[in-house]
Amino acid sequence: MSKVPTVLLERVDYSWRETAIFRALDLRLSGVTAILGPSGCGKTTLMKLVAGICRPARGSVSIDPAAPRLGVLFQEPTLLPWKSVRQNIDLVAPGMERQRDAWLGRLEIADYGDAAPSRLSGGMRQRAALARALTVDPELLLVDEPLTGLDHAQSLELARLLRETISDLGATVVMNTHDVDLALSIGERILLLGPPPAGVVAEWLTSAGETLDTRIEIVETLASLRPR
Repeated sequence: MSKVPTVLLERVDYSWRETAIFRALDLRLSGVTAILGPSGCGKTTLMKLVAGICRPARGSVSIDPAAPRLGVLFQEPTLLPWKSVRQNIDLVAPGMERQRDAWLGRLEIADYGDAAPSRLSGGMRQRAALARALTVDPELLLVDEPLTGLDHAQSLELARLLRETISDLGATVVMNTHDVDLALSIGERILLLGPPPAGVVAEWLTSAGETLDTRIEIVETLASLRPR
């Protein structure tokens, strides 16, 4: 069995235009980590740094073992509208038709494999995008605000599917979310980012016996970060 990757950020500085997002950020990511924080705190930037889409001005981002199989679920499904669901998946996972069809079945959209994304609801498009991320058998899975733009029923259903799949995946997972309940139900570790360039301002390790108390503490801490 291959080693599950560990992501290490050391003394990372990153700015967007003239705004400092992170200063001297030190962070070690392994297991399943859920990241919370107010809008603009750098959650998506952190994910882009881990994925190598952005590079720090100073410091380093390293992954051990290097170059793991990477799956990404973006805020938007980013499916090509002129390709079917299966064809979209095949673009990033060629030759993995068996795994593709297995994930389409597990995520309950096997009947829509030949459909264009425009025929799918928002929740189903996110399932298709999740199937694409999982078909590569990721060792490192990045999930960025998966419930964005979904109605309540769609959010509940996708949250259920995320819980079921991530718990069995055996990968390092980093998930950004505004949903405290989703973070608690999926994350083994929860990090809270403060307004830039604060970085991580609080951390929780989750356990079944502490869920209610932890939820209250997280909600109160989040509320304290909002502008008054």
